[in-house]
Amino acid sequence: MTDWQLSSSVVDSSNGGFVRDIRSNMTVQNPFTESFDVSLSPVHSALSNFDISWNTDAGIFLLDFLNSVPLEDRLAALNGDLTFETEQDLLLDVAGGISYQSAAGEEANFRLEFAVIRLIDNTLVYNAFHVGGDGFLFQPPSGSFAFDEDNLLLPGGSAYEVRFSTSNMASNFPNGTPNTTDGFFEFSYRPVPEPHPVGILLVPAATAAIRRRRR
Repeated sequence: MTDWQLSSSVVDSSNGGFVRDIRSNMTVQNPFTESFDVSLSPVHSALSNFDISWNTDAGIFLLDFLNSVPLEDRLAALNGDLTFETEQDLLLDVAGGISYQSAAGEEANFRLEFAVIRLIDNTLVYNAFHVGGDGFLFQPPSGSFAFDEDNLLLPGGSAYEVRFSTSNMASNFPNGTPNTTDGFFEFSYRPVPEPHPVGILLVPAATAAIRRRRR
């Protein structure tokens, strides 16, 4: 990892005001095992648990989160981006998901996004995006979303950026029931394996056998 920005925050913009609690980190550390726990009340909070480590060949990033919003004009959010460089080809595995809960009529908005971008040409390698809650048209007030993809090829000679975010908020609380989200993001990378020497030797042998059968 060469650069990152990680943050969890809660915001109260009710009654024309603006109150915020935020915790962030922009100092790359290896390993990095931290919990960001911010709140404006027991039911207006954002908790994020990070577990990040890497070496010259491989790396792993684990994050789980739990956010709660109690009333209208409040927000709980998680945001981050990480950059790493590689001279060799890598294989990338990604996974994540979110579960969200709210009462009908609260006009809740839930959002998740995860993206991997090759910075040398801004190519989008992978993207997962989901919105939910009945604040979005035709969406149920509660639900879940998950993504999982293995063996994405990252060609060497470039830097890559991983971006992730999730948030929940609501504009109406007739029932006074807090809306919540919980979920996780995960990715890991490793070198593309070299062809096995035995496999290389078997290819010409198999080709010769096919040729003999054809004669």
